[in-house]
Amino acid sequence: MAFSCRIGYLRRLDLYKSEPGEKPFSINIPINHLPGARQSNVEYEYVEGISVTDIRGRESDFSLDIHGFELAQQKIPYAYDDFEDTSLITRTYVKHMEHWMKEHFQAEEVLIFDHQVRRRNPVFAQRRGESEQPITGAHVDESPKGHEAQYAFKVGAEGKPFESLKRCEIIKYCHQRRF
Repeated sequence: MAFSCRIGYLRRLDLYKSEPGEKPFSINIPINHLPGARQSNVEYEYVEGISVTDIRGRESDFSLDIHGFELAQQKIPYAYDDFEDTSLITRTYVKHMEHWMKEHFQAEEVLIFDHQVRRRNPVFAQRRGESEQPITGAHVDESPKGHEAQYAFKVGAEGKPFESLKRCEIIKYCHQRRF
């Protein structure tokens, strides 16, 4: 079953083209305490009529190596409300996911750079920066050099150089909290 939707794409503003030019940015943490700080310089243009296919019931038809994404069922030992406790999730859920990903993907090593619990806040448009919102536009989570910088930050000076890694995959995992 397919349905039609609207997706926002980055509007190509002159602001990004001028010299020295600004890069598009959107800050996903509270900055209300910084006078004059901008949450974003991004504008979207929306494309209507994009066909999206419902793949529920076909989750096993897709694999990371072939399709670039994969859907996996996983039982987690957390209740819905546990995700309100950032400290608990940082201490335990992240470790749980590292272990599961290492086993599932048969990886030598798994490093989770960060995690976010996104919550829909209906008044976010009026009060920006209070919580990480679900992303509503087309986007890329990492720049070409961003994953190398994240890796270097995570492992520090004592870690293996990024260039020495045999295979490195940046995997974005999402856990559906409610349907």
